[in-house]
Amino acid sequence: MIASGAWKAQPWKNGRGTTWEVLRIPDAEEYDLRISVAEVTENGPFSTFPGYKRWTLALEGTVLLWIRQTMTLVPRTHFLELDGAWELSAEISGPAKLLNVIARAGTVGVGDGLADIAFDLATRTTVVYDAPTQVRGVAWIRKATSSID
Repeated sequence: MIASGAWKAQPWKNGRGTTWEVLRIPDAEEYDLRISVAEVTENGPFSTFPGYKRWTLALEGTVLLWIRQTMTLVPRTHFLELDGAWELSAEISGPAKLLNVIARAGTVGVGDGLADIAFDLATRTTVVYDAPTQVRGVAWIRKATSSID
């Protein structure tokens, strides 16, 4: 389990905010997977992640994203799936937090199902299972479907 006290503060790639990194696999600059909680404190652009997929959901506050010239509300009940290369810009009415899963394209899945790693939205803890485990209501990753060892 990775409790919130163990998360690492990281500046956004574009320098406009802070994200709390929950998990990075491998723990290197070029990763296959990163789970983080981003603090959004001002309107403006998000970092891009070419070659990656991004899944995001609102944990606190309201975030409207400009995605390909369309305004979209970041949901609280399910992940919004995005191409990491897309340029995104946020509009907020007050501070907000987003759960982000960023994974190398084609290596990781997100949603309910059989998990090797799960991020529980209610408790904000991460669990790494010894064997694949059926989970519900969490962000999950199957190592068997990716290049993660």
